[in-house]
Amino acid sequence: MRSVETQRLLLRLPEVADAEPFLEMHQAPNDWPGIDLGWLIHRSRWGNGFATEASRAAIAWSWRTGKIDHIISLTSPDHPQSLRIALKIGQQFEKPDVDPI
Repeated sequence: MRSVETQRLLLRLPEVADAEPFLEMHQAPNDWPGIDLGWLIHRSRWGNGFATEASRAAIAWSWRTGKIDHIISLTSPDHPQSLRIALKIGQQFEKPDVDPI
């Protein structure tokens, strides 16, 4: 996977230097907002719009490089922040359901 860059972010695969901050995030209390698309944002960076920016970039990358015809977000009712981000990037609430995984 190539990296995807926005004005403020670099979306890339993890590197060895990421191990310590990654471990720190996973040792924090489990109250992180469950960002869509499957990444974590360190608590000190919450509230800066990074999740929305990264979501838009990842979706744009998916449309450009993938052979896909739709994108969905699965969010937990316990994480209203994730639903808010999905709505901000143009998705719409369809129905409550159970995660198929």
